Amino acid sequence: MGIRVITPSTIEPITLAELKAQVRYDSSDEDALLQGAIAAARAKAENYTGTVIMRRTLEQTLDEFPAAEFLVERTAAWNTGCNAECPIVIESIQYVDPDGVTQTLSPSDYTLDTSVWPGWVLPGVDAEWPDTEPSANAVTVTLTIGYADEADVPFDIRAWMLLTAAFLWTHREAFDLTGKMIDIPSRFVDSLLDPFRVPCV
Repeated sequence: MGIRVITPSTIEPITLAELKAQVRYDSSDEDALLQGAIAAARAKAENYTGTVIMRRTLEQTLDEFPAAEFLVERTAAWNTGCNAECPIVIESIQYVDPDGVTQTLSPSDYTLDTSVWPGWVLPGVDAEWPDTEPSANAVTVTLTIGYADEADVPFDIRAWMLLTAAFLWTHREAFDLTGKMIDIPSRFVDSLLDPFRVPCV
């Protein structure tokens, strides 16, 4: 059981131009370093919140269908105020039947409940989960999760990323000249991400 990326994101929540404006830097000499800081900040934001920010396709596997619903392991960076711009979409649910044949469930046989964050996958009306082969990863759920465009990402996430990426670019080492560890003042900054953290379920 687990989850892996099938198609990664092709854009970031903040642009290179936005970060350059944040750090007041006009040259293109350090574009690669600035882009790296953006990617690192986004990865940290996703790790902190337990969510996916920019749209990508994931594959979640289960050893078998549960007795009832199951949780989407990675959700979008949204809360109960989510709108249509930040979806979780089930592309397909496949399973290996008791005869060892891979089958694809009809979309009418399951439903995705996003009224409660994070999302839950349930059997459809008058449907039951089918039996599977007794093997690891017998069920494969393919999901598309996250924002399609950086302009749709909530400002709090973007602000956190700008602050964090700027800090990474400005402070090139873990220690200053006196040997003191450099650390971004984190509690207020991290609180910008708190509304997007996946709750314990």
